[in-house]
Amino acid sequence: MTLDAEQQAKLEAWIAEKVVRRHCPACETAIDWQAADVLDLVISPCEHPSGTEIPVVPLVCPNCGYVTLFSAKYMGLRK
Repeated sequence: MTLDAEQQAKLEAWIAEKVVRRHCPACETAIDWQAADVLDLVISPCEHPSGTEIPVVPLVCPNCGYVTLFSAKYMGLRK
């Protein structure tokens, strides 16, 4: 899901408020995280092939490409 202008503003406010670490844990470069589109991550244990969808927002280090995921629900981008 591509973020509209309102969602992008909400995401940027959330990152400014919640994401304390401004250094990439992989390359240790001081960064401003880049957000990708909201993805539906499907958790599917072998016993239950239907799985559970979790909407996530990937934040990417622009220096090394390290990716970390945050819940779009807790960011207020999905219900």
